Amino acid sequence: MDAASPVDVVTPSVESDVHEFIRSAFMAGSAAWDEFHSFNRYDDLCVCIAHYKKALGLCPASHPNRSLILNNLGLALQTRFKVNGEFPDLEESIDLYQEDLLLHPVNHPDRSSSLNNLACALVSRFDTNNSVSDLDQCIKHHREALSLRSTSNIERSVSLGNLGYALLVRFNRTEEMADLDECIQHHQECLPLCPIGHPRRSTTLRNLEVTLRARFGRTRQLSDIDKCIRYHRDELSLPLTHDLDRSAILDSLASALLIRFEEKHEMVSVDEGIQCYREVLRLRPIGHPEHSETLRYLANALLQRYKQGGDSINLDECISLYKEDLLLCPPSHPRRPAALGHLAVALVTRFKLEEEMQDLEDCIEYHRENLALCPIGHPGRSATLNNLGIALQARFENNSDKSDLEECIQHHLEALSLRPIGNPDRVASLINLGIATRLRAKETRELADIDRSIGYHRESLSLRRINRSDPFFALNNLGSAFKTRYEQGGEMADLDACVGYHQEALELRPIGHPDRSSALNSLGTALRARFEQREELADLETCISYHREDLRQCPINSSHHSTILGNLAVALMTQFNQTVKRSHIDECIVLHRECLRMCPAGHRERSAALSNLGAALLMRFKQYSQIVDLNDCISHHTEDLSLSPLRHPGRLAALNNLGIALITRFQQTSKVVDLEKCVECHREALSLSAIGHPDRIFALNNLGSALHTRFEQTAKMVDMQEAIGYQKEALSLRPVGHPDRSVSLINLGNALKTRFLQEDDMADLEECIKCYREDLVYCPAGRLDRSMIVGNLGAALLLRFGKGGDAADVDECIKYGREALSLRPVGHSERASTLNNVSIALATRFKQRGEPADLVECIGHLQDCLAICPMGHSLRSKTLNNLGTALTERYEQRSELADLSECIGYYREDLFLSPLDNPSRPSTLINLSNALTRRFSRSRSLDDLAECISHLRQCLSSCQSTHPLRATILDSLGSALLSRFEVTNEIADVNECIGDHREALSLHPIGDPDRIISLHNLGYALQCRYKSGADAADIEESILRYREAAEHITSSVSMRLHASNSRISAIRQFKYGSEFLGEAYASSLDLLDRSILVAASRVSGSHARMTNPSFDNLRGRNLAADAASHAIEVGQLKAAVEVLERGRALLFTQLGNYRAPLNDLAAIDQELSGRFRKLSAAIDLSTLSDGSVEIEDGVDVKDIVARRQKEAAEWDRTLEEIRRLEGFKNFLRITPFDCLKGAAKNGPVILINISKYRSDAVIVRETGEPLLVPLPEATPFNIRALADTITQTTTARPEENESNRILQDLLRDIWRIIAEPIVVQLERTMRLPRGSRIWWIPTSLAWLLPIHASGPYQQGGRNLPDRFVSSYAPNMSALIRARIGFQPILKTSRPRLMIVAQSGAEGEQPLPNVHNEVALICQFAPQARVIEGDECARDTVLNGLKDTTWVHFACHGNQHPTEPFKSHFSLRTRDTSLTLLDIIRNGLPEAELAVLSACHSAAGDKSTPDEIIHLAAGMLFAGFRNVVGTMWAMVDEDGPVIAEEFYKYMFRNGPEAVDCRDSAKALDMGVRMLRRRRVPLERWINFVHYGM
Repeated sequence: MDAASPVDVVTPSVESDVHEFIRSAFMAGSAAWDEFHSFNRYDDLCVCIAHYKKALGLCPASHPNRSLILNNLGLALQTRFKVNGEFPDLEESIDLYQEDLLLHPVNHPDRSSSLNNLACALVSRFDTNNSVSDLDQCIKHHREALSLRSTSNIERSVSLGNLGYALLVRFNRTEEMADLDECIQHHQECLPLCPIGHPRRSTTLRNLEVTLRARFGRTRQLSDIDKCIRYHRDELSLPLTHDLDRSAILDSLASALLIRFEEKHEMVSVDEGIQCYREVLRLRPIGHPEHSETLRYLANALLQRYKQGGDSINLDECISLYKEDLLLCPPSHPRRPAALGHLAVALVTRFKLEEEMQDLEDCIEYHRENLALCPIGHPGRSATLNNLGIALQARFENNSDKSDLEECIQHHLEALSLRPIGNPDRVASLINLGIATRLRAKETRELADIDRSIGYHRESLSLRRINRSDPFFALNNLGSAFKTRYEQGGEMADLDACVGYHQEALELRPIGHPDRSSALNSLGTALRARFEQREELADLETCISYHREDLRQCPINSSHHSTILGNLAVALMTQFNQTVKRSHIDECIVLHRECLRMCPAGHRERSAALSNLGAALLMRFKQYSQIVDLNDCISHHTEDLSLSPLRHPGRLAALNNLGIALITRFQQTSKVVDLEKCVECHREALSLSAIGHPDRIFALNNLGSALHTRFEQTAKMVDMQEAIGYQKEALSLRPVGHPDRSVSLINLGNALKTRFLQEDDMADLEECIKCYREDLVYCPAGRLDRSMIVGNLGAALLLRFGKGGDAADVDECIKYGREALSLRPVGHSERASTLNNVSIALATRFKQRGEPADLVECIGHLQDCLAICPMGHSLRSKTLNNLGTALTERYEQRSELADLSECIGYYREDLFLSPLDNPSRPSTLINLSNALTRRFSRSRSLDDLAECISHLRQCLSSCQSTHPLRATILDSLGSALLSRFEVTNEIADVNECIGDHREALSLHPIGDPDRIISLHNLGYALQCRYKSGADAADIEESILRYREAAEHITSSVSMRLHASNSRISAIRQFKYGSEFLGEAYASSLDLLDRSILVAASRVSGSHARMTNPSFDNLRGRNLAADAASHAIEVGQLKAAVEVLERGRALLFTQLGNYRAPLNDLAAIDQELSGRFRKLSAAIDLSTLSDGSVEIEDGVDVKDIVARRQKEAAEWDRTLEEIRRLEGFKNFLRITPFDCLKGAAKNGPVILINISKYRSDAVIVRETGEPLLVPLPEATPFNIRALADTITQTTTARPEENESNRILQDLLRDIWRIIAEPIVVQLERTMRLPRGSRIWWIPTSLAWLLPIHASGPYQQGGRNLPDRFVSSYAPNMSALIRARIGFQPILKTSRPRLMIVAQSGAEGEQPLPNVHNEVALICQFAPQARVIEGDECARDTVLNGLKDTTWVHFACHGNQHPTEPFKSHFSLRTRDTSLTLLDIIRNGLPEAELAVLSACHSAAGDKSTPDEIIHLAAGMLFAGFRNVVGTMWAMVDEDGPVIAEEFYKYMFRNGPEAVDCRDSAKALDMGVRMLRRRRVPLERWINFVHYGM
C-alpha cells in the first residue's frame, strides 16, 4: 500500500526565530530521511524522527506547516515500525495521521492524501493486532480518498490500488466474496490508468493476477484463471523488465497454466507451463536462492504431464530433477525433508508403472529418513507419516506382507492425530486411512475395519463439502468402502450406497477428464454387482455402456487398457448369462483374447488374463458344448497354474479354476484322469487355504463337489463322508446373512440327499430339507434362480413323503413345483423337467387322496410337457410313459374308454422310441400290456389280449431270472392269460397263468412289499381254475394265498385289505372255510380302520378315497354291513353292533375323541403320534397302485425287504406303546358293546343294517340284550329304489297333489319294509310309551329315507310321528360323546344365543321371511346376538361360535354334490361361505344347540352314505349336542313357523329354565304346527333332529 513521501517545508512569509528553528529542524530531518533512503541506515532514520519531533514541538497548532510536519513524522515512524516492529511507533504514527486529517476538513485539497496516509497506517496496525475495526476504518478512509480523486487525478490509481489491497486483506479474513469482487473491480479500473510505461502498471497487473487467482480458488470460474494468464503475459511484455522480475513472472505464469491444466486437461497448458519453468530454471542457475524451488516446480509439472499422457520420459526426468534437488539439500539442510518427500512420491509412482521393487524400496527408505528428520512436533511430520504409509501400502499390495499394512495404518493414524479438525490436510489422512483399513478388512474380513473405513471416508467427504473443495476422491473411496462391506455382509443397502456415491463421483468428471476413467470403472463394477443380486437389466446395460465409454477414451498404449478390456468382457459375460445371445459371449472372448495379447509372457497381468479367458471359454462351452472351447479353457488355466509356483498368491485361484474346468470335461468325456486331477487340484487348494483364509470356503466347496462326483462314479462312501464334512465346514464359514451362504446350503443339501439315498438315514434327509428351506430365504420370490431351489426342496419333500407319508410334505412339494413352473415360462430350458416333476408329485398325492383335481392337473402338465418335447427330446419317452400312467388312473376313475385308448397310443409311441437294448423297454412293454388288458376287460376284444400276451412273452424272453422286472412281467402275463381263459375257457391258459404267478412268487421273498401282488394273483387264478375244474385243492390254496397276502405286514395296507376281502368273498361264494369268516371280517375291519385313519391328513382326502371306484374294487364299501350280517347270522348281536359302530362314520370318528384317534394322541405325546403316522404311511406307499412299472436304479430288493420288515416291526411296537397309555386301551380296536349301549340311556337306539346277504334292525337298550328285527324286504335294491324316489321327488318338485301322493306311497313303503316291524317290537315287546324318544342309526342308503315320518297314512292309522319323537345319530359314539360332561344351564343363567341371518347372499335367491324369523326368535330371546346382512362374514361367524352355546342359522344351505365336506352355509358372498370343514375344525366345547333353518343341512351323500357327511352331522361332531336340520330344500315361509313354535317350547318355563334336551320335542311342536296348517307333506317331513 502506497503512503505519501516526506516533502520539503513551506517557508512562512513572516520571518522569526521560531520559524527559523522549525525550518532548521525540519530540513535536518529531511536530510536524515534522504540519507536513510540512500544507504538504508537505521541510525539515519532515528535522526530523521528526532528532528521531525523537534520541529513538531516548535510548531503551534495554527502553524501553516504543522500538517506537513505531522505527515512526514508519521511516515518516518511508520517506516521505523516496519524496520524494528516497535508497536509504539505505529501507534504514534496513526495519532499523527489522525491529527493531520483534522487539519484537512471536507473539501480541503489535501484531505485525500491525509486519508490515504491514515488508512495505510491502520492496515499496518491490523496486520499486527488483527483488529477488524482498524481494517474497516482503513477501507472507509480509502473509499473517501477515492471519492475525492476524480478520474483525471493522477493519484486515483494509487487510491484504487490501496483500496483494492485493503479489500483483499478483509476478504482473506472474512471470505466475503463482495470484498473480493470489489477489489478486482478497483484493480481493473486502475489498469487503464496505468498504460504501458507507467511505473504502476506492473504492480497493477500483479495485483489483478493475485486477486483473480484468489477468486478462482473460490468459484472455479476458468475465466478468472484465463485472465490471470493473460495479465501475466502482459506483464512479461513490459519493457525493461529485470531478469529477476522476469523469473518471478514466468514462475507465476507457469503456476497459473498448471491450474488451468488441472481444470481443462489441455496438454497445451501443461506443456507451456513446463516451458516457462525451464526458462525460469535458466534464469535461476545453480547458486540462485530459488534454484532448488524451481527444480521442484518443474519436476511437479513433469509429474502432472506424465499422469495425463502416460509418457514415462516425463516421470524419469521428474525423478532426476527431484534427485538433483535432494543433492542441493544435505542432511542438515532445512529443505531436505521436503526434497526427500517429493522424490519418494515420484519413485512410488514409477513403481506402480514399472513394478521395479528398487524404486519402492528407495521410496520407503527416503520416507523413513524424512520421518527421522521430522520428530514429534515438527510441522512436516504428518505429511511424512502420510507418504510413508502410502508407500508401505504399495509394498503390501505387492508382497502381501501384513506387517507393512499394519505399519501403514499406524502411520496414518498418527498423521490423522496431527491433523485435527480444521487442518486442511486432515482430508488426505482420512482418505488414506480409509483405504488402508478397507484393505485390512478384505484380508481379515473384520466388519469393524470396514466400518472404520466408511467412517473415515464419510468424514473426509463431509470436510470436502464444508470446504467446498472437490469431493471426487472422497466419493469414489466411500463407494468402494461400501462395496467391500456389501461383499462381506451382503446388505443390499450397502451396495445401493456404493452405486450412489460412484454415480455422484462420475457426475463431477465430465468427458475428457483424466479421472473419468476411474469413475466409469468403479461405477460399472458396482452396477454389475448390483445386477447380480437384483437382476435389473438396466443396471447391467448401464454398466456395459460405461465400460465401453471407458474403452473408447483409453489410448491403446495405456497401462489401463487391458484392465478396461477385462472389465467390459466380464460385464458381457454377465449379460450373456441373461440373454444367452451368442454375440455377447463371443465379444467377451474376443476382448479377453485381446487382453491376453497385450499381456505377453512375463507381464504382471498375464495370469489374470489367462484366468478370465478360461472362465469365458468355459461358459461358452456350457452353452454350446463345443469341446474345443473346453480344451482351450483347460489349456489357459494350466498355463495360469504354471505361472503360479508354490507359495505364489495366485496359485490358489489357478488351482480352483483348473479343477472346475477338469470336472466339467470329465462330465463330458468320463475320463477318470480328469476327475482325479480335479480332486488333486482342489486338495492342494484346500491345503493352501488354512483356517481363517478368506478363500477357504471356495476350496471346501469345490473339493466337496469333486468328491461327491467321484462317489457317484465309484460308490465309495469314504468320498461321500468326506464331501459332506467339507460342505458342512464351508457352511459354517458362511453365517446367516452371508451373501454366498445359499451356495453352501445347496451343495450340502445335495450331498446329504445323495447319502440318504444310499444309507436311508432319515437324519440326512431332514438336514437336507432344512438346508433347502433356509436356502429359500436367500432367494426371495420372483428371482429366476429360485426355481432351482424350490425344485430341490420339492424333490426332497417328495422323498420324505415316500418315507413318512406326511401329507403336508406332498402338499408342499406341489406348491413349490407350481412356483418353479411360474419361474420357468414357456421357452425355459428346464420347463419340461419341471412339468414332469410336478406331475409326479400330483400323481403321488392323487394315489393317496383320490382327489380328481390332482389327476386333471397332472395330465394337463404332462400334455404341456409332451407338446414341448419333440421327437428326439431326452424327456419325451419319460413323458409318454408318465402320461400313459396318468390316463390309466383317470380311466380307473371315469371308466371312459377314450382315456384308455389315448394311453395305449402313448405307450406304443414310447415303445417305438425305445430300442431293443434300452433298459426302460421292459417297463414300457409291461405298461402297454396292462393297458391292453384293461381295454380288453371293456371291449372283450381278443386282439387286445393277444397283443398284450405277445408283448409280455417278448419282454419275458429278454429278461432273465435276475432281471428286477421279471416277477412283474410274469404277474402281468399270468393276469392276461387268465383274462383269456375266462373268455375261451382254454385250460392251458389258466395252467400257464398259475405257473407264471408261482414263479413270480418265488422271485418275491417274504418281506418284499410286492410279494402281495403275486400272492393275490395266484389266489385268484386258483379260484378261477376251481370254478372250472372243482378241485378242492385249488380253492383251499386260493383262500390260503389270500390270507397270506392279507397278513403280509410289509405290504400296503390297502392291498392287504383287498386280499382280505377277496378271502371273504371266496369263503362266502364257495362255502369253504366258513368257520374262518368272522376272523376274516375282523381282519378286514382292522385294515379298513388303519387305511382310513392314516390315508390322508385331510378328511376330505379320505372321503375322496372312499368315493374312488377302486374303493369298491377293494371291497371297502359295505364291509361293515356285510360283517354285521354275518355276525347276525351266527347269532352274535352284540358283535354286530360293535362291527357296525366300527365300520361306519369313519371320517367323523377320525375327528371325534371317543375312540382316541391320532389327534388326541398328539395332544398327549406328539412324538409318538408322529412316529405312528409316519410308520403307517411308509408301509402303505403303494396304495391304489395302477399297475404301471418303472425301474428304480440302484435299488436292491433285499434292502427293500429289510427296510419294510423293520418298519412293520416298529409299527407293531409303536401300536402296543400307544395302547399302554391311559385312555388308549382300545386304540384301533372294536369298542365293546358294554360301552356302546350307554347310547341308549334315554331311549332305544335302532340300528338298521342293509346288506346283500341279509337286512335287519337291531334295537339297543340300556339294559338287557339287543333285540333283532329281521327286515327281509329291505334289500339293497329296494332301499336304493326308495332313495331314488325321495331324491327325484324333492328335487323335481312336482305339483303339490302329485308330490303328496308320491311321498305318501313312499312313506307307506318305508313303514312296511322298515319301520312297522320295529315299532311292533318297541310297543309290544318293550312296551315303550307313546311320545317316547327313539334314535335311528340307518346304514347304506337308508340314511336318505325320512324314516321318522313313515306310517300307514290311512284313515284311523297312527303314523310314526304320532307314536314317538324321533332323532337321528351318525353312530352310537356320537350320542355318547354328546352326553359326556353335559351340565344343564343353571337356573340363574341363560343360553348364549347367536342368530346368523342372511336373506340376500350373493348369487342366491332372496329369503324375505328371514327377517320375520329373526324377529320372532328375539321375542323369546331378546339378548340374542344377531349377525346379519353385510356382517355375515366367515371369520365373524366362526369367532362368534366360540363364545356361544346356542346358534340359529337362517340362510341358504348347500350340499356339495361330489365333495360333501365343501357343503356350506351361504353368508355374504361366495368367497365368505361357511363350509362343513370350517365347522368341524372349530372345536366348540360349550356348544349345546344348533338350529339350521337352511336348505339341505341334513342331506345325505349318496356316494358315501355310511359316512353321514352333511352340515347337521358336522355341527354334532364339532361339539353341538343337539342339531335341527333339513333333509332337502326348505320353503322360506316355513322358517318363521318352526322358529316360533320351537323357541316358544324351549322358553316355556322362562329363559333361566331352558334345557337343550328339549330340542327334539320342540321341533316336534313346530312340525305339528305345520301339519295343522296342512302344508304339503314334503315340507314338514323335511325337518329332522340329531343328538341327545
